[in-house]
Amino acid sequence: MELFSGSAAQPADKPADWCAEPPLQPANYLIIRPSVALPGGYCEFYKIAFCNIGWGSITRYMDGLATEICEMVRAKCVDAVGIGGHQSHYPCDMLRVVTKLNDSAEQPAWKGRSDGHYIFVWNSDRLVLTTYNYISCGIAEHPWRMAQYLQFRHAESQPGPPLHVCHCHSPSSFRCIELTDDRRERIFKALWAHVMSNDPVEDPGSAVRPVAIFGGDFDCKSLQWLLCLKKAKATQASRQSVQLCISKPIPSHHSDRAAVFNAFAFQEDSGWTSGSDHDVVLVPLCWRRHPPASAAHAADTERVEATPCRTLGHGPAEPAPRDYSTCRGGPY
Repeated sequence: MELFSGSAAQPADKPADWCAEPPLQPANYLIIRPSVALPGGYCEFYKIAFCNIGWGSITRYMDGLATEICEMVRAKCVDAVGIGGHQSHYPCDMLRVVTKLNDSAEQPAWKGRSDGHYIFVWNSDRLVLTTYNYISCGIAEHPWRMAQYLQFRHAESQPGPPLHVCHCHSPSSFRCIELTDDRRERIFKALWAHVMSNDPVEDPGSAVRPVAIFGGDFDCKSLQWLLCLKKAKATQASRQSVQLCISKPIPSHHSDRAAVFNAFAFQEDSGWTSGSDHDVVLVPLCWRRHPPASAAHAADTERVEATPCRTLGHGPAEPAPRDYSTCRGGPY
């Protein structure tokens, strides 16, 4: 199957096919679904990007972060971007990114969330945030291991299965914070449990199969992803298909990849670095569109849970993020 990349979020001064790219092929499968053809009833094409800024010269890099993200969004027709990898003045940096994206758009539509060492921004004309949490990765001996959890729906047609995004950075740079295979498996189980508990039931008589992306830097090679999936046997029925999107055929860093669950993802080489030894990872995907039976009545209202967060964009002010710097023993 071939798909030509593009996005509804196109500048007004560009022709309709300005984002046309060579045809994309399905991303590599770790778990193969019955058919590799795109079934009927799937949504249009969306594209999520993950940018790991690493441990480089943060002061120098942050000065140009907003401009670089804006250029990448326009060049690659991206609908949302996860940025992570280092503690910084992220609420301020997020404001710069959101402002820059809105300044370059015909109508201001970009919003963002920032917690810990994460930024996540999205085009609200394309994706509507319904739930946000800043959650534990389930490693008791490393309480500072946290992740962003975001749940989105289609902006143009809210009834339908949501897209769950787990944005996580799992450092393993020092002996005292070594990321063992056991910890990788526990992180996956903890985040998948959160996804499952937040997924609306489509059919009470069938298995729950959430549509999800795990991106950022899970510090996992393909084999390590397979081991995580093998150890999570109790929830195996909830994953009909698993694909890995990578930054390019031979990634600059082994963790430059994102896992996609129960959707139809495509492989697109990003061609963008993130100012460190990492490349940007692009996740072009479609997912099923039919509405969940038990959640359709709530689809017209946005539900954002009370978590330590801050929203930047056009909406009511949110409480400032909680200060997690008191969590001792972590690298941030």
